[in-house]
Amino acid sequence: MPMMVTGIKEGENLFIDAKGKWAEPHYVPAYARRYPFILAGDETDERLTLCIENDPARLVDINTKTKKTTKPLFEDGEQGEVIKSALSFCEQYQGMFVKTRQIMKVIADSGLLAERTSKITLADGQNFNITGFHLVDEAKLLAMSDEDFIKLRKADALATIYCHLASMNSWNSLLHQAKLRSS
Repeated sequence: MPMMVTGIKEGENLFIDAKGKWAEPHYVPAYARRYPFILAGDETDERLTLCIENDPARLVDINTKTKKTTKPLFEDGEQGEVIKSALSFCEQYQGMFVKTRQIMKVIADSGLLAERTSKITLADGQNFNITGFHLVDEAKLLAMSDEDFIKLRKADALATIYCHLASMNSWNSLLHQAKLRSS
């Protein structure tokens, strides 16, 4: 599955600010935005269950500087707006999750993925090795036969591949964030 690198050190997320919020203007992954809700079930289940982590603080809506109000999960025995919204978002997420798995299988089967290692040295001299990740080998992509390239297009894999290749420019942003934190 595609992953996002959020830090250089173990347990570090350079995109979270001092208040525990995703720092602007960075994209907040849908995986994080769906929290504290998740759809649970087996891959073969036709019906999934909407689950919620038991963290009441996550369900508080801050309306003003001084007031905190909670929104009901259920109203008059029916789903409240919180549940309706969470269920809709989680269903969309689940659909894209399944589609992403299918696309990633096509990409993996195409032989385009290559294992990589990255060595990083921060301004303070700390060295880090990031290992065990795979990237699309752009040279292999460019050398593909037209027939194999069309297979990727028909599987809707090209947008994923090109977004991945473009995201490689984000390493500089990550290193910049790491340098700011280490100085």
